[in-house]
Amino acid sequence: MPVGGGDALFVCDVGRPDLFPGRAGQLADALYDSLHNKLLGLPDFCEVYPAHGAGTLCGRSVGAKYGGTIGYERRFNAAGGMKGYGAAGYARECASSRISPSSR
Repeated sequence: MPVGGGDALFVCDVGRPDLFPGRAGQLADALYDSLHNKLLGLPDFCEVYPAHGAGTLCGRSVGAKYGGTIGYERRFNAAGGMKGYGAAGYARECASSRISPSSR
C-alpha cells in the first residue's frame, strides 16, 4: 500500500514549518498531526514516496533514497521519535537547528 509523504514526511526527515515564519506554529501543529496521527500510524510495510529528495531546502537532512517504508521512517527518522514532545515541543524542536531559507 503506497502513500505520498508530500511535504510532511521525507526519507529520514520531515517538512520545515519554519519556512513560513508567520505561520510556523500553525504549520508545526499540522505537521505533528499529519505525522503522528496519520502517517506513522500506518503499517510498517506501507511504502512512502515523498515530494522532495536530497538537497531540497524543504528539509534539513533528507535522505538520498527516492522512497522508503513507514517502518524505516519509524526506526531511522529522528522526527519519528519526537512524539513524546507534544505538539508545542515538537514545533520548537522542528524550528531549532534549521538553516534559514536565505542562508543557502
